[in-house]
Amino acid sequence: MARLTYVSRSRGAHDERFVAALRHGGHRVAVAGLDEVTPEGADLIVAGPLTDATPAAVATGAPVLGIAWGFDVLVEARDPALRDRAAAAVTACAGVHVDCEALRREVVALGADPAGVSIAPWGIDTDFFTPGPAPEGLRERHGLGPDDVVVLSTRSWEELYAVPLVIEGVARARDADPRLRLVLAGEGSLADTIRDQIDTRGLAPVTVTPGRLDPAGVRDWLRAADVYVGAATSDGTSLSLLEALACGVPAVVPDLGGNPEWVDGVVAGRTYPPGDAGALAAALTAVAGSGAGGATERRAEVLARGHWPTNRRLFLDAVDRALAVAR
Repeated sequence: MARLTYVSRSRGAHDERFVAALRHGGHRVAVAGLDEVTPEGADLIVAGPLTDATPAAVATGAPVLGIAWGFDVLVEARDPALRDRAAAAVTACAGVHVDCEALRREVVALGADPAGVSIAPWGIDTDFFTPGPAPEGLRERHGLGPDDVVVLSTRSWEELYAVPLVIEGVARARDADPRLRLVLAGEGSLADTIRDQIDTRGLAPVTVTPGRLDPAGVRDWLRAADVYVGAATSDGTSLSLLEALACGVPAVVPDLGGNPEWVDGVVAGRTYPPGDAGALAAALTAVAGSGAGGATERRAEVLARGHWPTNRRLFLDAVDRALAVAR
């Protein structure tokens, strides 16, 4: 058992999951913010994103396992100053952990020792997210008929997730396939913009907005959906994508980050150039017209590579290796 300090800029669900994983490994874990981190009482500091938390941890002089969050190296590091800061940090780390091959390439390009970079996708509870019938009456209560093709988005209504692009893509795709209906779960700071766009594009009669969903709600809607759609401007391994595939639902997602590592063929769905509403519409039309086959294959990919207990062990192995380097 080691004494660890976990450092992040946030206190969200992902942070809670990292801390829970570290404690699951038997470690004593303290949690600190960017301005609170010290080397005292820590055998190892586990810190991310790489653009702020990792540099703050490295500055203490303690050994550090850096964690790439995706947006840090794929978006924030486009700023030369932040890129230089992240590069200096990763070269000083005892190890760097990433969740997809795209991030591994990026941190190596920043100067991380390839031998010290560990990779394990964020995993999900594959016993919970499973194919199955939708709850009785769910589609019907929201005016969705048996012949409608339900396109589901589960990402937050924030800038990073580009939900307005989803709306535009569905609006265009309906010109080719009027069976499409949009279920836009979530809430967020773009709520007014999104609701105005739904009205402006004439989608209000064919759009359902069930609000922010808990995991059971996400699973219920995935079981009712025919296509999962995403438009995030940055993603490592998207948990929302894995949840959809584990439930057997084909996905339409941008060709960036970790997405192509999961959606690499027509069985899993389609990728499209990021930010391209026309290409998104074409991909939605193609997947909507492809039928319902392939659910078993989609789920099998997640079972093989996205099972959280397995990937949590890989993350804990990375912690052990960093501790060994530190000693």
